[in-house]
Amino acid sequence: MNFLFKHNVVDFEKHKTNLIDLIYKIPQNPLKTISHTDWNLPETMRREYVEYIINKKIIENYLNDFRTWLNPVDCPIDFKIKKLWFQIYRKNDYHPYHTHGEANFSGVFYINLPDTSLKTQIKLPGNNDLNFEVSEGEIITFPAIGWHKSPVNTSIDEKIVIAFNLDLESR
Repeated sequence: MNFLFKHNVVDFEKHKTNLIDLIYKIPQNPLKTISHTDWNLPETMRREYVEYIINKKIIENYLNDFRTWLNPVDCPIDFKIKKLWFQIYRKNDYHPYHTHGEANFSGVFYINLPDTSLKTQIKLPGNNDLNFEVSEGEIITFPAIGWHKSPVNTSIDEKIVIAFNLDLESR
């Protein structure tokens, strides 16, 4: 069984610079071993990068594809993004293994990935590594109970992701 969904963002190269510029409008906010994030900032804070991915239908297109992948039968199902945040990993930054047990699924949108060895590492129950390939402009989704981490960034280039938690809802 495949526990990973991958979505290619249409025309990503057109969006990449805009997203990075909008992310950098958020005041610098380091968090432990991550150079910059808005994960712990107030939900009421304006996040133009979120408005951008909504207005450009990036999220809508992703959710439509995910719905088809997850639910191939005609069953009333919808999704709610519970939380969405960015993380910027500079040289020597990392995020240790953790889960998002309060959600059904976790997602990662790769905005800048200087080396594929820096992709999210995921372990599912039974200590099974979830092996996958990923590139910039792709969104991966996996069960939120999966232990996952961001390995140490050994590059001088930044790894930039937008992460989110996703729940199933009945229509």
